Amino acid sequence: MLTISRSYFLTKIYLLYLLISFPRYVYVQTVNPIPNRYTVVLKDTCAGLDGVQSHVEQLEAEIKHKTNQTVDFDVRRMYSSALIGYTAILDDLALSVVKASPDVVFVENDQYLNASALQVNSPWNLGRVNSRSKPSAPYSYKYDPSWGAGVTAYILDTGINTNHIDFGGRATTGVVVVSGENATDCIGHGTHVAGIVGSKTYGISRSVSIVGVKVFILSGPYSSALNTAVANVVSAGIAVVVAAGNNADDACKYSPSSAPTTICVGATNSTDYMAPFSNYGNCVNLFAPGASIRSTFIGSNNATALMSGTSMAAPHVSGVLAAIQSKSGPNPYPVQQLRSILLGNATSGILQNVKNTKNLLLFNSYES
Repeated sequence: MLTISRSYFLTKIYLLYLLISFPRYVYVQTVNPIPNRYTVVLKDTCAGLDGVQSHVEQLEAEIKHKTNQTVDFDVRRMYSSALIGYTAILDDLALSVVKASPDVVFVENDQYLNASALQVNSPWNLGRVNSRSKPSAPYSYKYDPSWGAGVTAYILDTGINTNHIDFGGRATTGVVVVSGENATDCIGHGTHVAGIVGSKTYGISRSVSIVGVKVFILSGPYSSALNTAVANVVSAGIAVVVAAGNNADDACKYSPSSAPTTICVGATNSTDYMAPFSNYGNCVNLFAPGASIRSTFIGSNNATALMSGTSMAAPHVSGVLAAIQSKSGPNPYPVQQLRSILLGNATSGILQNVKNTKNLLLFNSYES
């Protein structure tokens, strides 16, 4: 399960307001801006480098006419192919002149980008969710090291081996629901799941905070009470990811996989077939790798194990949701928007042997 540790707000409505109110240009505010550095996109009437150059010269003359002050209007590079425009260093006066030009479509503040990281010889499952088509060994996983920063994933399972070195101190213990039990993961299932969400070697999002809530395995036959409880959690603004189940049966017969507001995940194997044990049907929203998955385990602070199940598929989705949310900027995405981004970005129609189930495979690109 995944929860977001920040409050929800309606987001990006201001952009629509700008588009309506200022038809001449749009100023696009970026998340991590570089001071005084901008990309200016021009209309097609300025096509070609000559057209861009003419626009720049016209603005330079206008600035010179308006003031005797020294103005920073330093064009660094011009473009005429993929886009028509230029990058420039602009002070406030120069920026105001650029914004007022009828040639300008929009002005965007340049921004710092996080460096990507590449894990070579990664587990097959990480390579699979990183690629639209089925990759071949050796697999690799390209990711942003900051994925998951500011997001907390709550793992309702058998507990977590929080001392495992692969968690890097990001895993902690939450509530123990089971009577007479302590927080120790004596089975390993919860530790394995948590590692897929966010461990540094086997995880999707490697900066996410992880909290273990010990409940043993939270799934079983259809239960209106359990489904209602899950629906209330989602209504409170928490994204809930659940395993479809391992009965080779219709997931709608079980809970909480049948709860309509959850994100229910079936399992695939390395050949892009639905795993033979996976539940299926209309209640399954998408698939993720769930067969022969290596992740963190119990027994030592560096133990690993191979496990299979839809419980291994679901945490891939939680990890991707954490990555998406961590890139949402100052206003976190509401649950429904998170869900739409996730499902809209999934790879469609590539899986084999899915039984009356949406043919969607989890996808997690560095660019997304």
